[in-house]
Amino acid sequence: MSRRRKKQAAYNKAHSITPQTIKRRVLEIKELAGRLKKESAKLVGDFSTLDINPKNLKRAVKDLDKRMKTAADNLNFELAAEYRDRLFELKEMSGTTKK
Repeated sequence: MSRRRKKQAAYNKAHSITPQTIKRRVLEIKELAGRLKKESAKLVGDFSTLDINPKNLKRAVKDLDKRMKTAADNLNFELAAEYRDRLFELKEMSGTTKK
């Protein structure tokens, strides 16, 4: 049993929690995924329309990195992944990616 699973089992036992299967219709899940994708697209924005030059590229990378970490801290991993992908794009533009 992995460390995390042991921790979760101990927590569940201490708080009298019985794990249960999520009971949702597939359609509900698809609708939720669609809404999350639209929200993520609005929040992330399209960086191709930004005027990115060497002066503000570092600032844009820092800002995006901060947004990604905040999204991950808020357990919004889909949004954090979108930010991560945009970060890779910006870093590639600046030539700071490690190969």
